[in-house]
Amino acid sequence: MFQSVYGAPRGKIDLLIQKKKFSDSVTLQQHDNRGHHEPHNKMTELYEEYKLEKNGNKYGSYDLFKEVFNKTGYKFKKPKLDTCKTCDTYVLQIKQSKDIQQKILLQQHETHKKLADLGYMQNKEDKINALASNNIRVLEFHLEQVLDTPALCTNVSFYKRLLSTFNLTIRDCSENEGTECYMWHEAIGGRGSNEIAFCLYQKILNLLNNVTHIITYSDTCGGQNRNINMAAMLSLVTANSSTLHIIDQKFLLPGHTHLECDVDHTKIERAKKFSDIPIMIPRDWYQFVRTVKGKKPFKVIEMKQEQFFSFSNLVSTSLTKKTVDTDGNKVNWFHIRWIRYEKVYGKLQFKYSLNLEAPFSLRSYTTS
Repeated sequence: MFQSVYGAPRGKIDLLIQKKKFSDSVTLQQHDNRGHHEPHNKMTELYEEYKLEKNGNKYGSYDLFKEVFNKTGYKFKKPKLDTCKTCDTYVLQIKQSKDIQQKILLQQHETHKKLADLGYMQNKEDKINALASNNIRVLEFHLEQVLDTPALCTNVSFYKRLLSTFNLTIRDCSENEGTECYMWHEAIGGRGSNEIAFCLYQKILNLLNNVTHIITYSDTCGGQNRNINMAAMLSLVTANSSTLHIIDQKFLLPGHTHLECDVDHTKIERAKKFSDIPIMIPRDWYQFVRTVKGKKPFKVIEMKQEQFFSFSNLVSTSLTKKTVDTDGNKVNWFHIRWIRYEKVYGKLQFKYSLNLEAPFSLRSYTTS
């Protein structure tokens, strides 16, 4: 009866929506046990995808598809924070333009979204390869927004100078690993490139000796992730390691940098929102993060002041800053999307795209 009325077994539509849930982690995210699709994934567009997947075979009606989708608990929701500046600009310009100019803007916006999707697709492929091999590790890292100490809700606290506590979250995407939170406060260190580089340096040193290839993913923040101090550290650790052969440092497109460690940050902030545990000193934050529930508890590493190395001194004493590559072409550091470090200290390969087919350029910081 159900199939004769709606044109397809109900189970097949349930299966499609579940498949969409688990295969498209970029556009479908958890939110209070419910999910949301990005704005461009309207119900009609999702239904069209369903029809295409049926490839001419019998499929359910739109009303049935909508009914089943609504019962899953997922919903459409427009993101209110951290939207892409480039996408927002294109949307406004497209609304104000007409005819040929509008078509050009639509094509440019589509190209921009494809570049963003390329980063997410490559991230997904790297994780699959890491799960299939014990020699590859994928590390995602991101500095959480400042954790104010003490954490007070009274209105007067918003006008007071509070102590800043920092949390650099590093997610090891291999099957048996979890999330490590490197935490310190501003009396111990800042949140610049040296602090971020050292935390990642410590994480790499603690990896198993059978790891030969490390791939890192982060946003493009120049003051923390994409800079000469970070490059010097990664080049140094690759050159000195007896087992590590390659480190690939990859950057997602600005505005499209959602990573798994961002989900960890959301868990921490949501847990604090519904918690009555008082936060008066930085150590309270350390203890609180340890209590946040997840598939695996967060491992908190409390950083000490004497642990932070200055990679800036390493750069000034052993390397020479150069603005061109080995072919004499000027290097646009802020547009680099992929940096590869191998066994020669001070030399790195880079390219402005995450496209596997694009060639690498060579940049040398050595004095010779």
